[in-house]
Amino acid sequence: MQPVDATPLKDGVAALMRSNHELLPIGKNINQIAKSLNAMQGGFRNSDTRNLQAFAQSVRDHVEQAARLVTAMRSLVTPHKPKP
Repeated sequence: MQPVDATPLKDGVAALMRSNHELLPIGKNINQIAKSLNAMQGGFRNSDTRNLQAFAQSVRDHVEQAARLVTAMRSLVTPHKPKP
């Protein structure tokens, strides 16, 4: 059996750690935004809604990118069965 290069897996783990580090303050910001919006007396403005939609899309994009990375990492550690 030949040794396996673990560099791609290590790089993937490091990228996921960075991703988690980036998502933590985003989650805190979401909580702060929710508190502010709940305290507003006049309801939402259209600009508030647009900004929140853009923010939500950037979070979804980030999570999708992390999911693709996890899928790629899984393929590195999942044994491949030889074709008959």
